[in-house]
Amino acid sequence: MPQFTCSICGDGFEQKSRLQRHIDTSHPPQAPSAADIEKALAGIDYPKNKEDLVQYAHQKNVNYRKRPF
Repeated sequence: MPQFTCSICGDGFEQKSRLQRHIDTSHPPQAPSAADIEKALAGIDYPKNKEDLVQYAHQKNVNYRKRPF
């Protein structure tokens, strides 16, 4: 009888490391979809272009330097 059981699919393993490897390879975490990201960012008002970003930075008194090239 296996000592460790996968909580997702029920496969059994004698060693914890093999269970962990099984979980990592057979049941990896799902990457967020574009819809998930869109929902997470809904309602946040970002500057639309460079001028708006510069104006926002000046309003917040953000000190920034131009990088010498």
